[in-house]
Amino acid sequence: MVVGIALAIGGTAYSAWTDIRTGYVEDWLSHAMIVAGIVLVLFTLPTTDAAAWTLAIGGMVFAAGFAAYSFGQMGGGDVKLFTAIALLVPQQPQLSQLFGIQPAAAIYPFIVSVFVLSGIIYMYVIPLEFLRRIFSKRNLVGGFRKKIQKGIIYAFLLAPVFVFWAHISAGFLFLAFPMAATMMLAPFKDDAVRLFFAKPKLVSRLDDEDVLALEAMRPHVKKKLGLWRKTFTMRELESIRKRARQHGIGKVMVCENLPKFVPYMFASLIITSIFGDFMMWLVLNI
Repeated sequence: MVVGIALAIGGTAYSAWTDIRTGYVEDWLSHAMIVAGIVLVLFTLPTTDAAAWTLAIGGMVFAAGFAAYSFGQMGGGDVKLFTAIALLVPQQPQLSQLFGIQPAAAIYPFIVSVFVLSGIIYMYVIPLEFLRRIFSKRNLVGGFRKKIQKGIIYAFLLAPVFVFWAHISAGFLFLAFPMAATMMLAPFKDDAVRLFFAKPKLVSRLDDEDVLALEAMRPHVKKKLGLWRKTFTMRELESIRKRARQHGIGKVMVCENLPKFVPYMFASLIITSIFGDFMMWLVLNI
């Protein structure tokens, strides 16, 4: 367990740095972390059942992440890092003992705790930042007032959920603000892609790390290239390049400078390793 958490923290810290600096997560590192995780699972877990269960969890994390990646909701590097953490740290680590803290234990795998808190931290930062940026460019947003009204309605639709959560624990109201901000941003999703992320790129230079900006592409281009997902494997990209040559399409829109997620993953890994599951901590402490 000590080796696993050390590798997970060290690898995620380095990946957070490269994500901030370059926007990419090094494949060699995430692949090495996954291999190390598999080795630790096979040779350090006490029973065959425990090893099989941990490998199954890692497989499910990768499958769920790959589905999110296919629709442009998560980066490929993020998926690999979550898979690596699931294998390297299958249970709540004992870092809390160094600080004299009793961690809040969850009934689900440790990786679920890391993933949930990553999303919560992310939602506290990104929606507000992009609402601010969209407001600064409101003259370029079609139907700005209607979209604001729609976002407010979406946010208020969550009120019954927040009331229900408050009956369970007042701590859950901590989630109301980021979720409301996320719902406020929802009507502006296409505008955010068009205004801040979409950049033209030669079809011949596309790679499997690219996220296509379908929101900024003309319908006939998407139809001719058969684009319905935002990410593709290298083999699929070869077919797209072939169709692009047939139809004389030289460039497509891709998303550049997307929000970096790995730093939030790293923060979540540290916090969860020390304090335990955040949702359980809310229930127990607030």
